[in-house]
Amino acid sequence: VKNGNGEYEYKFSEVFNGKRKTIQEYSSDNKYVFIIDNVGDHVYYVDFKDSDGKKGTLSYTIKVTKRPNS
Repeated sequence: VKNGNGEYEYKFSEVFNGKRKTIQEYSSDNKYVFIIDNVGDHVYYVDFKDSDGKKGTLSYTIKVTKRPNS
C-alpha cells in the first residue's frame, strides 16, 4: 500500500482448478508456509491492509508438473 499507515494485516488465499480457498483470514502474521501436492497451476494471493483500511493485493503463480518416470 503506497503511503500506508500503522500496522499491516495479511490475508492469504489460493486458486486451484478454478476454486478459491482462503488459507488465512486477515491477521498480523505475514508468513505462510505451504506444500503443494497437486499437479497444475496454483495461484496464490496476499491481500493486505493498513491501519487506515488502505488495501492492496499481490499474486504469484506456481506451475507444478509431473516428473518423468525414471
